[in-house]
Amino acid sequence: MAKLYYRRSLEVLNERLNERDPLIQTFIGPRQVGKTTFLTEFLPKKKTIYVTADDAVGAPPTWIEEQWQNAIRTNGVGSVLVIDEIQKVENWANVIKQLWDRSVRDKKRLKLVLSGSSSLELHTGMNDSLTGRFELIHVPHWSFTEMREAFGVKLDEYLENGGYPAYPRMRKALDRWKHYFENSIINTVIEKDILKFEKVKSEALFKQCFVIACHHPAQVLSYQKFLGQLQTGGNIDIVKRYLELYEAAFLIRQVYKWSGSAVVRTSSSPKLIPMAPVMSHLLGAAPLGRRFEAQVGADLLRHQIPVWYWQEGNFEVDFVVQIKKELIAIEVKSGRPKHAKSLEVFRKKYPKSRVLFITLDNYEDFSLDPAHFISEYAL
Repeated sequence: MAKLYYRRSLEVLNERLNERDPLIQTFIGPRQVGKTTFLTEFLPKKKTIYVTADDAVGAPPTWIEEQWQNAIRTNGVGSVLVIDEIQKVENWANVIKQLWDRSVRDKKRLKLVLSGSSSLELHTGMNDSLTGRFELIHVPHWSFTEMREAFGVKLDEYLENGGYPAYPRMRKALDRWKHYFENSIINTVIEKDILKFEKVKSEALFKQCFVIACHHPAQVLSYQKFLGQLQTGGNIDIVKRYLELYEAAFLIRQVYKWSGSAVVRTSSSPKLIPMAPVMSHLLGAAPLGRRFEAQVGADLLRHQIPVWYWQEGNFEVDFVVQIKKELIAIEVKSGRPKHAKSLEVFRKKYPKSRVLFITLDNYEDFSLDPAHFISEYAL
């Protein structure tokens, strides 16, 4: 990384580690967004030991015990132990539980930070074995505001190649950047974070699912239509599972239809949101309007704002959010043709709802703090 940039997620981590007896802090997010840099460069080195299980896949549980013992011997009780890619150690969650509970009982607690790139593996272990003992800190893809402040990236650059801090040092060699992105980021995530832990019927089919998603950013794509674009055999259940695996690896998210019924929402066709604009540009060659709409959706999701889309016949609202029990319809205006009466139809159906317009002109303010922007400017 050409320049160290202090992101909000690291600020949250340091605040919690400064507490007297913090819970286990789980630093979770996609590959290549700087998690390791943050954990090795920003935490106080005199009282921190950093280890990684990235090259210890399938290591025995005693590997964790060895790191724990070394942290106490070297820096003492109350020091910080960071274990990166923890999910790659066999039976890691049960071992951490035993060590943590013993340290709490004996009042010899470490300040423990766990990190990883596989949401599926981490969430499973945390929820099964470590309930009540941990807090999650999400480290998302880089926002436009962060890349502008850290590297001087402009909005048009961001909407083509944004999301990863490696881009700025390769911005003058775009072929090199494209090769790096596809091979060192996407293929590494697929091979190391997904396929090493999950069996799929066909690796070719699995990879093709991701490319199709990148070709259709911010589009409502039924599973049946998705299936029709695959070049090899599959079924709807396989498509659903593959998309869920890509969600667990932080590459895409599925946004579902808003309705008065939670059952209808979860059974609806999803709107596909690649979580960094570079995905739908380099892998999907998607037009600007779609990329911009998808990025607005990604910003909402990154800030953990509940988000849906709305559709009724030919009428569609890009996104629907709910903040403090208020329903807000969001239209993303980027020049892409839309049905002019969609917002009117939505407001007739939900008369207490509010409306917000996101444009290329006001996007910078929106991306800085979406929740504040929505509360301040929704009509």
